[in-house]
Amino acid sequence: MSVAGTAPIELETTIARAAGAVNTLVPPTIHVIEPDPAVAQGLRSLFVSHDYAVEVYANASAFLARGAVLGPGCVIAEHALPDGSALSLIEQIAARGEPLAVIVIAARSDVSSAVEAMRAGAFDFLEKPFAQTRLLERAAEAIQATTPERH
Repeated sequence: MSVAGTAPIELETTIARAAGAVNTLVPPTIHVIEPDPAVAQGLRSLFVSHDYAVEVYANASAFLARGAVLGPGCVIAEHALPDGSALSLIEQIAARGEPLAVIVIAARSDVSSAVEAMRAGAFDFLEKPFAQTRLLERAAEAIQATTPERH
């Protein structure tokens, strides 16, 4: 049954978004924002091999255009994006009220970049190349830190 031409699933999604709900029944999604296709594919493969759902975006605008995130997850974002920086992305995610921790990864960095990212609200800052186990651990911790406990 639909209400005013709206399919039931769409209605449930609209209600959940309006209520600010986070669906803890869906598997966590890793949102990879990486302009380098080879790096993006490597990250996708890594997380898929560990049973995560993965969505890949080439830039921040594509990620932000996808709509609200209703389930648990985190963002892995390249520090230098073609349409801005991971720092502005962190601010936009926070302004939208989305419960997503952001792990910033960087091909080139210095101490001040890492400090700026952490001050902006990054969950962590990892310099490439990084150990895959370290990224997996930090992603799991980021998801756990932002996923409400079920009672």
